[in-house]
This record gives sequence, structure tokens and C-alpha cells, in this order.
Amino acid sequence: MREKIAHDVDVNNPRNIGEPGRAIAQQGGSHQFEHRVFGPGNHDATLKWVTGSNLDACTGQVRVPEVAGHGHQYAPAVPVRQRTLTRTLRVGEPRATEALAPRDDIVAEAPPETTPDGTVVFVQAEGPFERWERRVTITGDSVQQTIVYAMDVPWFSWLYRWPVARTVAHRPASGTMPWWAPPDRLDTRTVRILGLLAAAAMASAFMNTLFTQTVAFAADDFGVGNTGVGVAGSLVRVGIIITVPLAVAGDRIGRLRAVLVAAWAAPVVTALGALAPNFGVLVATQSVGRP
Repeated sequence: MREKIAHDVDVNNPRNIGEPGRAIAQQGGSHQFEHRVFGPGNHDATLKWVTGSNLDACTGQVRVPEVAGHGHQYAPAVPVRQRTLTRTLRVGEPRATEALAPRDDIVAEAPPETTPDGTVVFVQAEGPFERWERRVTITGDSVQQTIVYAMDVPWFSWLYRWPVARTVAHRPASGTMPWWAPPDRLDTRTVRILGLLAAAAMASAFMNTLFTQTVAFAADDFGVGNTGVGVAGSLVRVGIIITVPLAVAGDRIGRLRAVLVAAWAAPVVTALGALAPNFGVLVATQSVGRP
């Protein structure tokens, strides 16, 4: 049995995408997410892979989900990179026989199609991959399996690269999930949302624990007693009222813009506490940044 993993391919290159992918990228010129975040006409930044679940295997047409008020679903901000895994098996091996059946683990494959040259092609029916295609070719006494896949986990792709590659290469038993994955199969949208929520939770944890973990040391440096520390803790918590004008601003300038401003400003203002010349300025920065 021989196994080979090819180098990453940047799928942001239009030559690696095909006509359906380019059509979606061109439609993104008027998309509100593109205009509000990346600026008008930035097709490369809004480019999205056409997944197996969005590609009609019979007609070859791309099925683009409709969203109220939008022509298509939001595209990922970061170009997704794909990997290719090639494995050669011997006819008669259990894994060779298994390769000719649809997978039902981290990815659920649709019933296969056979090309004129005899290659059996599987695509994703349900699963977390932005792109999934598995081709099985029988030549003489060997079975060659080639898997091309791409998975987008915002901020944490590096963490899942190895377990995903191992699960793709070593197929779990049908109907089971790998130990590192949730018990329920995720789709691409859920994976993106979970990644973004995890990143937001890290920023929130940093801002909410920074003051309480360091206030005792800061009080010693600035010569503040226990009473001052208690008052400072109360003031920092009262700072939650700053969220009221932010909510109003969100209705006026747009919720997306308000969320982006708050997400970047809060950790910056909180970190400025390290430069505070006195205890009062430290408390002020934490009161504004922590809510």
C-alpha cells in the first residue's frame, strides 16, 4: 500500500476553480458583505469554493442557497486551501472493497457516479468540507483512490489540519465519528460559525479576566488599598452601561459595522491599561473595554 499527500493548492487561483466558481465570484460585486467589509469589487476576497453539496451531479449546475435580501450566501473572508490524498490498494483488500462504498462518518457521500473511463466519483452530500471529491479507479490488480478536500475553520484551521487529514486518510467505521469531532455531523456553515464564536470567546475571556487577575498587583504598584480595589471592581462592572449607546448605534450605522468596531476596539482599549500612568486611568480603560 502506497500513500502520497500532495502540496497545498491555493484555490483562490481561478484556474483551480472552474467556471461555476468564477461566476459566483463575479456575482459578489454587489454583495453587502463585500461592500461593508472588503470594499466594492473585491472578487478575490469574496471567492468561495463550490462544494459537492452545492453542485448538481446530474446537470453540473451550481445550486446557490438564497438568503432573504441577498443573491447568495456569505462567502468566507479567507481563501480556502485544498489538499490531495492519493492511496493505492490491492484488489481484494478490505479497504479496497470499502473504497467503492460511500463514506458515512465525518462526511456523508452521495451515491457515486461512474465516468466513461470507469472512474467511480463520490461527492459530499453532507459534511463540513468546502470541497470534497473522492475518485476511485481500478487498474488491473490495483485500486487507486484520490481524495481532494478543503475545510475552512476560521482562526483554527491549523489546529484541525492534522486530525482532519488523518481521518480522511484512515476511514472510520461507517456511522461513527472520530474522537475529536462532535457526535453530530457538522455542515460548512456550522463549522464557520463555531470557529468565529470560539475566536470571539477567546477575546471575551481575555477582556473579562484581565482586570480581576491583575488588579492586586496594580494596586500594590500604585499604592492603592483594599477599599480602592473594591471601588475599582464596582466601577469596572458598572461600565456595562456603555453597551446601551452601542446598541443604539448599531441600529443607526448598521449592526455589522457596530459589531466590527466593538470587536476591534474592546481588546485594544483593554490592552492600553498596560500603559496607564495611574490607577484611575487603569480602571477607566478596563471599564470601557471590558463590557
